Amino acid sequence: MDDMSADPLLSLDGVCQTFDGVTSIIDGLNMYVEDGEFVAVVGPTGCGKSTLLRLVAGLDHPTAGIIERRCHSLQMLFQEPALLPWRTLRENVALVGELQGHALSTEEVDAVLSSVDLSDHSDKFPHQLSGGMKMRTSLARSLAAKGDLYLFDEPFSAVDEITREKLNRLLHELSVSRKLTCVFVTHNISEAVYLSHRVLVMSHNSGAGSRITHDIPIVLPMLRNNEIRFTSQFQDLCKAVHTAMSIGGTP
Repeated sequence: MDDMSADPLLSLDGVCQTFDGVTSIIDGLNMYVEDGEFVAVVGPTGCGKSTLLRLVAGLDHPTAGIIERRCHSLQMLFQEPALLPWRTLRENVALVGELQGHALSTEEVDAVLSSVDLSDHSDKFPHQLSGGMKMRTSLARSLAAKGDLYLFDEPFSAVDEITREKLNRLLHELSVSRKLTCVFVTHNISEAVYLSHRVLVMSHNSGAGSRITHDIPIVLPMLRNNEIRFTSQFQDLCKAVHTAMSIGGTP
């Protein structure tokens, strides 16, 4: 955490969040995300990862602490793609322009559909799409909105492992080529290591609220393929994250 720049795109300092003013969910959480950085957040169920994303998104306000964002817009992707069933894939992507008050051109929609390999399915409706295609549509819609910060709340948890790996590779390629700034919450250690520049381990703190206990740099090639998952370097990083999660509140 000492290596952060003087002006990161996102920073949280001493952030606390309680429920009903009594139960501490997050207690003294510190983290930062640099512009163009992909940061994954892992931790046990119920430790407040989704609460953290809601705080960063501004959907909730912290009980204490400071959250600073140097971004004009952010996009949040959930576990469900939330597509409108009466709209085609193309029309679902175009929706962001309507909500922002300006229509997307045909070229803009086509470009973002091509980036997620859905050009041949643009006239289909959500019920005609697989789970992976629905999530790619959701991703395309967010890319069309051109956010400065992307927040992901376990977006690939509902698909099978092979589809998940394909979605991981797609998101990785997009994040590198477009220099996206991302905070990605997941329970999947392999996914966290594959996608990120750093993995933050979020753990319960001795019966109190949760905080970031480990900040693990992911030293892997900038461009990654599925074969990298089978290397000893990748496996060692997964082991390091697993060990940090097992340790819990001890940094």
